Amino acid sequence: MSAKKLLLFVLLGLIGLAVVTGIAAVLFPDGWVPEEILATIAVIGVYTLGSLVTVTAARAMPRLLVVCLVTAAAGCAGFISVIWLEGVISWRASDWMVRICGASVFVCLAMVHRMVLGPMRLRAGFGRVVLRTALISGPIVAGLIAMMMLWENWYDYDELIVRVLGVSAIVAAGSSVATGVVWFFERRPEHDEPGLIGEGVPVELACPRCGSMIRGRSNRECRCEGCRLKVRVEVEEPRCACGYLLYQLVGDVCPECGRAVAAEDRWAVPEGAGGALA
Repeated sequence: MSAKKLLLFVLLGLIGLAVVTGIAAVLFPDGWVPEEILATIAVIGVYTLGSLVTVTAARAMPRLLVVCLVTAAAGCAGFISVIWLEGVISWRASDWMVRICGASVFVCLAMVHRMVLGPMRLRAGFGRVVLRTALISGPIVAGLIAMMMLWENWYDYDELIVRVLGVSAIVAAGSSVATGVVWFFERRPEHDEPGLIGEGVPVELACPRCGSMIRGRSNRECRCEGCRLKVRVEVEEPRCACGYLLYQLVGDVCPECGRAVAAEDRWAVPEGAGGALA
């Protein structure tokens, strides 16, 4: 079993445990399920659900994903320790543990924000601006909230910090939503043209795993005869920065926006067309 499947089964198992415990607490008399167990299951359930969503939606940055999951696991363990050690450790120690674990939640949210928006590739200049704005303002918001939770004397500068936090939060929310909107509409083909070459053309390439020669067709899955690695090569016609498909375009200017088309993106029929792409 792969590590990914094992992690998935563990997360689903923890969510199932939280559901069963919650149902038992509702059906059985008060006190049958200790409050510590209910609180522990609630914390595990929330963290597990968040981790499951993170693993599903943010897989393009595996290293950052690992750091995020480790940070979340440490925060979850900290909250559980506070629940079970409430009468053992001092109030001061308990308070600081809650502060640190709470700050770790916003650190994880900042990393998730980065993993979701970071892989987006936007062609339009406005899209790139709002993407960078979102990637910068998101960690600022998370950092300010974490600072407020860890720094006891932030009240001395409460007006300044709250104003900066409010502006940063508004900018982060607006730019993040704008990034998603621009990315969604840029992904839609212009003039109902898909951009991908519909007819598969012969493709030859060396297998990245074993080095054997793979022969197949573009935009279709094929397997290496040596190690059975599944490969798919997509051949796509270039587009202008505005999104206009340059397929069979005559001239060197985009008819949609008037931009000059780079020489390497201009349509041309190469000699011997129809051969394999190597």
